[in-house]
This record gives sequence, C-alpha cells and structure tokens, in this order.
Amino acid sequence: MRQEKSKFVVAVSFFLVLFLFVTSSLRGRPAGSGYESATLLCQRLEETFEHDRHGKRKATKEVGGVSSQLLRYIEILLISPWKVELGEENGYALSPKRTVQIANPASFLVQKILIHEQRDYKDRAKDLLYMHDTIELFSENLDELQKLFRSHFAPKLHARRIAELQGAPERLFGKVDDTIREAALMAAGRKLSPERLAETAQAGLKEIFGKKAG
Repeated sequence: MRQEKSKFVVAVSFFLVLFLFVTSSLRGRPAGSGYESATLLCQRLEETFEHDRHGKRKATKEVGGVSSQLLRYIEILLISPWKVELGEENGYALSPKRTVQIANPASFLVQKILIHEQRDYKDRAKDLLYMHDTIELFSENLDELQKLFRSHFAPKLHARRIAELQGAPERLFGKVDDTIREAALMAAGRKLSPERLAETAQAGLKEIFGKKAG
C-alpha cells in the first residue's frame, strides 16, 4: 500500500510539473508567491484572449509579470481538477502547505488533441511526446480516465469534438511520420523509438476515447 501511494505521489508530482510547464509556458519566475493555483492561472489566461489592432488573436500576453502563451479550449482544463497538497513532506519547499488545483490527465489530453492543428511543427511534436508520457504514466488507470471522460467531458462537448477525439489515435499516431520522429528525438536519453511512442500513445488514446461497445 505504501509503495502504491508513493508511486501515485510521484505520478501526481510529475504531472503537476508537466501541466504547469505546458499550459502556462512560463518564462521567468512563477506568478504570485511562487506556486499559484493552476485553476486561477488558467482563469487569468482565459481572460487574456484578446485581439491586436489588426483583428488577429494575440499569441502571448503579460500576466502578473509573466509572458504566457495563450491557449485555446483552456476551459477544458478547468473541468474536474485535482486538488493536491504541496509541502515539505512531499518534496516542495513550502511552509505552510499549499493546496493547488491541476488539470486531470483526461482534460490535459482532450485539450492537447483539440489544439493540435493550431500548433506549429515543434509544438506539435512536443505535444505528441507529452501525450505519450501522460498515457505511459497513467497506464494502469486508463479505464478510470475513460470513465472520467465519458461522465464529465463527453456531455459538455459538441458531437464534432467527440468525433475528433475518437479519431485522434489513428490520425495522430496511426503512421510514424516526421512529427512523431521529432517527438521521439525530444525524449533525450530515454531510448524511446518513434514506433514505440506511436504504439503506446495510440493504444492509450483508443482506450480512453474509443467508442462504447455496442
């Protein structure tokens, strides 16, 4: 039991770092006092979806002194967030403990898939690697992520978006292309082949977003 709990803490800690890095694209010091609620950060970013004087959506915005990338479908990251306590006992130099909210893995994957075509080449490859890593990290809990998706996300999404998610395994990982090869190269020191990356991610996405049997 202690080993399983330890494994879960490591997974959540890794996913917390991954989520904060990917969603906020922070450069420099974190906003606020150092560790801000991810939900608050998402809400702040959501409020910054502005257009420039030419009518084009801005790519970045200064929020609390931090340059952040503006993301689409950010409201998805606010669905059923996890609450995690961070403190000295689990490796974070925070006293007193802080409670933060982070996007659950299902919302992370949904958002990454839906924004995929709007990303540039390097970011698409990076996102494919993040999808693979998330699926690998939670490989023993994919059935739970499937239930979470069907109960909390599917009822709130348009049928076209659901079809897009159901087609993502084949569309994004069905063929080893240059984007997948680039994603594998980004996994420096891990000996992750493009074929293994594609196979793992495709199988995981099918289990989470696949159509109901019958």
